[in-house]
Amino acid sequence: MGSLIKRQDSSRQTKSEINLTKNCPICLKNFQWRKKWSKDWENVIYCSERCRRGKNQTNNIA
Repeated sequence: MGSLIKRQDSSRQTKSEINLTKNCPICLKNFQWRKKWSKDWENVIYCSERCRRGKNQTNNIA
């Protein structure tokens, strides 16, 4: 019976409820929402690991 109850988690947002693009402050490019970021999209700042590692450098990537 427990499997018939639909769990409602208000902290998770669906793709239609969120802003689907952000700007990366390092490379200045737009990047899109990814499913792996669904739980933490508000805190995602950089488009890639490369940009995250280069956050203390100037805009040398773009």
